[in-house]
Amino acid sequence: MNAVLAGLLLEGAAPELAAVGLGNLVKDHLRTPLDAHKLTELLEPFGLRPKRLLGNPTIRQSVSTILTSWKESVERELLQPAIPRAEARDLVDQLQDSRGLPLFVIGSGGGGKSAVLYQAVDRIEADGWPVLALRLDRIEPFSSTTELGQRRNLDVSPVTALAAVAQGGPSVLVIDQLDALSLASGRMPATFDVIIELLREVRAFPEMRVVLACREFDAKNDHRIRALAATEGVGRIQVTGLSDEQVDEAVRSMGLGADRLSDKQRDLLRTPLHLVLLQTVADQPNALSFTTSRQLFDTYWDRKEQDSQQQRPANPPRFATVVGAMAEVMSERQRLVVPESVLDADDLHSDAVVLISQGVLVLDGRRLAFFHEAFFDYAFARRWINRGQSLVEFLHAGEQELFRRGQVRQILVHLRDEEPERYVSEVEAVLSDPAVRFHIKDTVLAFLQALTGPTAAEWQMMARLVARALPFADRLWVTMRTVPWFECLDAEGVIAGWLASRNPADHAHAIEVMLGAASERADRMAELLAPYAGHAADYPAWLSWITRFGNLHKSRALFELVRAAIRRGDYQDIEHALWIAAHGPRHRQVG
Repeated sequence: MNAVLAGLLLEGAAPELAAVGLGNLVKDHLRTPLDAHKLTELLEPFGLRPKRLLGNPTIRQSVSTILTSWKESVERELLQPAIPRAEARDLVDQLQDSRGLPLFVIGSGGGGKSAVLYQAVDRIEADGWPVLALRLDRIEPFSSTTELGQRRNLDVSPVTALAAVAQGGPSVLVIDQLDALSLASGRMPATFDVIIELLREVRAFPEMRVVLACREFDAKNDHRIRALAATEGVGRIQVTGLSDEQVDEAVRSMGLGADRLSDKQRDLLRTPLHLVLLQTVADQPNALSFTTSRQLFDTYWDRKEQDSQQQRPANPPRFATVVGAMAEVMSERQRLVVPESVLDADDLHSDAVVLISQGVLVLDGRRLAFFHEAFFDYAFARRWINRGQSLVEFLHAGEQELFRRGQVRQILVHLRDEEPERYVSEVEAVLSDPAVRFHIKDTVLAFLQALTGPTAAEWQMMARLVARALPFADRLWVTMRTVPWFECLDAEGVIAGWLASRNPADHAHAIEVMLGAASERADRMAELLAPYAGHAADYPAWLSWITRFGNLHKSRALFELVRAAIRRGDYQDIEHALWIAAHGPRHRQVG
């Protein structure tokens, strides 16, 4: 805190050294009156002098330029006309009420976090608050808050710059794309500590607010981000999918018939990025023929390639070559931005200019990026699938860095949509191979755990893996402790078969998977358990576990099983289990 204040007020040394020098000066002149002139004289031996940052028009212009650049980068990703987001109103309300601790904006990739930030920043600016917004996915690595500022053409930390503009008044620092520093994605994980230092600096300015935007996957799977978000007093805005009405209105604004949307299509279009992709091809007769996000990206690619060729028909730009070259270099360097010089080899600069005009690429100074991180993942996976290389071979070819996690995840998305048999084979091979590092396997398991509709083939694969007694077998079972996995195994008759088995291990597996759906599918839990009431020796324990997590107050059938168990004396000596079922924090007693 002393360092950031010294950085705001003094120059001639690094903020940390300036703070030490000022501290020594004060210590040497205790009980001595010091006015501004005298203090300036005493600072000279330390090589320090007052910094004229407060209200400085140059730094005000720099902060404004950075904000404009951020807004322009977001505008390229936004749907037009914009969909007003309630989350933006909530964010503004919390910013006006909060002090000190950061606010998180969390949502899925492409789910509208940037749109929420954009709308909130517009309202905050209208109230006269200075705003500084940084997009971390398009900044080169940095080792200090000052270097972070330098990456955006500031001579000082972003906090110092914003404080100089705000001059003690309310202000907002926006840290967009925090997931670029995530261990789960592996872009620049070593720089996360700098963001923590940035948050410490903010404490020196009580009226400064901080907003951190992050993908939900990374917020859950990076223990550092998860711990920060769980800190007492830290706010959270959850960006949810669009409503049916919002999706339908957006589709109608494109000139398409919203009544033609299937439930699956409407679910896909709850993600704003998918609406942006659809808008690109809305004038085509088959615009609503998609069934997967992969198909939306495919049609976007085809349309942009066609438009690029029409823009320069005499010498059609090498669309796939430019995109492929950038994706390869990004993969090799593990960065989402690359210098223009990567296109030198095949003289691709003039081709890239066309892709920039088409909105596929973004030029930020002398660096290039794709319009959205998701397009990099798609472009790399599209290129990789045609290599004829297995996923295990791809991983063995390198150091299996954290950056590979995002690529592996996107490759699985592509394979699952387009080549389901190969997908199952690739997943099984990765999870079985002892040479594949566990953080990669953990990414694959997280992908499987997040599935909204696991298939019978995926279950059969998991069964084979479980049978191999792998070192992380327990994690395989945790992966299947979700509602979709329960529904898959239930539909296949696996749960009922396990409960009917004479093998206690099968009983344990059944309960393990059932626990993941006990709250949402309490009635089905009762149906599965009912045949064993009063007959199976372990039935009281089964019921105890299910009611601990199940919504007893919402399921009459489950409540009746508990009441019958009480009458039989099943809860004798385990009365605490009954108390938890009836009075636990997630339940209320049924009357």
